[in-house]
Amino acid sequence: MSLAATIAAFRNNNSVQTSDIDAAFAEIMDGAAAHDDIKHFLTLTMPLMNHAPLIAAGARALRSRMVRVNAPDGAVDVCGTGGDGGHTLNISTAVAFVVAGCGVPVAKHGNRAMSSKSGAADVL
Repeated sequence: MSLAATIAAFRNNNSVQTSDIDAAFAEIMDGAAAHDDIKHFLTLTMPLMNHAPLIAAGARALRSRMVRVNAPDGAVDVCGTGGDGGHTLNISTAVAFVVAGCGVPVAKHGNRAMSSKSGAADVL
């Protein structure tokens, strides 16, 4: 089922299979989904985010597209919390530099600012 069909099924309170959710996440992750469709899908599924099959479908979509990184022993991954809406500074990127300065291998990931003054991609 396409993302649009999955959205329609949710809107009409029709049954949606795990395979439909997998396909919807795949369409989103592959960049084939329209922005409005992504927005509608996420809005409709937000109340279901405590359902294990929905979380698992999203995780499967992410894991099947991930790039495996062979990190050194003792490496840490630093990510920001984002979404605070308080227009705060990018503390997590500063933390990554401090930890790396202490000799710990650090992986830092993030994106552009959405609700803060700067995201990791803006800083780096």
